Amino acid sequence: MADNCLSCSRKFGSREARITCFACKKIFHAACANIAKFDFQRFTDGNSSWLCKKCSDSGSGDKNSQTSTPEPLNTTHFHAIMNKIQQLCKEVSTLKTPQMALSNDVAKCNATLVAQTKILQTHTEQLTADEKSIADLQSANKDLSVRVDGVIDTLESFNRDVRASPFSADLASSTDYVISEAVEQAPRSNNIIIYGITDTDNTELDKAVVSRLLDCFAIDLLTVASFSRMGNFSTSAKKPRALKIMFTNSQVARTILIKRVTCLSNTEFSKLQLSDDKTPKQLSYFKSLRTELKSRQEKC
Repeated sequence: MADNCLSCSRKFGSREARITCFACKKIFHAACANIAKFDFQRFTDGNSSWLCKKCSDSGSGDKNSQTSTPEPLNTTHFHAIMNKIQQLCKEVSTLKTPQMALSNDVAKCNATLVAQTKILQTHTEQLTADEKSIADLQSANKDLSVRVDGVIDTLESFNRDVRASPFSADLASSTDYVISEAVEQAPRSNNIIIYGITDTDNTELDKAVVSRLLDCFAIDLLTVASFSRMGNFSTSAKKPRALKIMFTNSQVARTILIKRVTCLSNTEFSKLQLSDDKTPKQLSYFKSLRTELKSRQEKC
């Protein structure tokens, strides 16, 4: 009878799973014993011992090694498991809320970081521009210092010339005179005075004459700051009034005075006299020189 299942009395097939009771040593179909595949593997591996229902009910075998067939899950146990699962879902949902808040905080921090990076870049560019401006100011300050030194040298040279003049011995000793004279000469260096131009009280006619005169030197009329006649207009005057032209810089005035002979020799202005704009003290000084020269010529 060893070839028959004790439960169904049917013979064991060659491929049918069978299991032996640990206590009574009777053999059963695994299906008749209602043993799941997982439990069957565990019993056949020797990790656990299986007892048939009869031996299990009678308490036969080693109590520590008895293992009964798993009972079906009852309703109470099922609801307990479902409640546990629902509780875990609530806890997961509870954890998601701070996690989402943390994600929002991280996003805000990233946005703030990007904004601060742009501000830092703007400040860096401004700092670079300021450094360049400082460098330009330092260069301009250096150039200004050189120009101031040149003015000081000019004043000292002028002071020496005045001291050496026999006609200005008293004036040369006055520092105030030297400074005031230099200040007065500075703006006059931009001017020239023209003698011999037909007199008129029409400014437009004078402007046309000035324009034609500058054309002889290839100088633009835009370099002229202003021009005016010296004195009041009179139809009975024996000589035409002098015309003063004020340029935007002294270089133009010097160019005209240097090239006046070559540029005006074959033009309508060949008989005009051009002069720089002297101060009253310079005029007085040159007048005294002419008087002295005439006196010496008469003595010869």
